[in-house]
Amino acid sequence: MITNSVVIWILTLALGALAGLNGISVAVQHQELSHTAENLAIVSARIAMQQTEISARDICSSLPTAKGVTQVSCEVSRSEVKISLSKPVYLLGRRLTVTANSRVGFGFYSQNNPR
Repeated sequence: MITNSVVIWILTLALGALAGLNGISVAVQHQELSHTAENLAIVSARIAMQQTEISARDICSSLPTAKGVTQVSCEVSRSEVKISLSKPVYLLGRRLTVTANSRVGFGFYSQNNPR
């Protein structure tokens, strides 16, 4: 015989599991966005080093972003590139904005051009 307290415990555990899975989903999407920001920073740093005649504004505006991802900021200086991306995610029916920042200095090692 199932009592009301057992039903409440089952519902509580089910909602807890759902919240945990949604939290994991948001964490995975943030990790994906962080990798995207890092890759874009590396690409823009390579462009800035190889093609010095292109302005920082042109570099930032030419970066490809995935669908649903917004480029919040992009700064190209003489020593580093900073990129910030944001993406809307949903957690338990609420819309949140996840932001990822990346900074790459021009002293990185390229895998395509070994020393």
